[in-house]
Amino acid sequence: MSIYSEIGHEKLTEILTLFYNRLFEDPFVGFLFAAFNKEDLLRKQILFTGRLLGAAELKYEGKGLREAHFPHPIRSAHFGRRQVILRGVLEELSIPENLISEWLALELSLKPFVVKGLADCSE
Repeated sequence: MSIYSEIGHEKLTEILTLFYNRLFEDPFVGFLFAAFNKEDLLRKQILFTGRLLGAAELKYEGKGLREAHFPHPIRSAHFGRRQVILRGVLEELSIPENLISEWLALELSLKPFVVKGLADCSE
């Protein structure tokens, strides 16, 4: 059973809404989101993350990870902060630990496509 089928679309939307509200307000990573429309980004992220978590029926048609993230100065510490915020939101919303661990591992697998310099070297 996928994470998506375990939590459902409504819970995913709740999680990502709270998560992106926190990212936009965070003093360490918030600057990375300043130029974005939060509602538009959230809509795309619900589709992207839903697919990542196993919702084959969702259709994400946005940019690829590298294309979307390359223009931004995202470093390992920013990615790590994102993971901490996501874990906090998942725990706050009482997502079971096994699903949190699985979700964070999936997110971590995307790091080389998001963080500058990681596609070319290990960090």
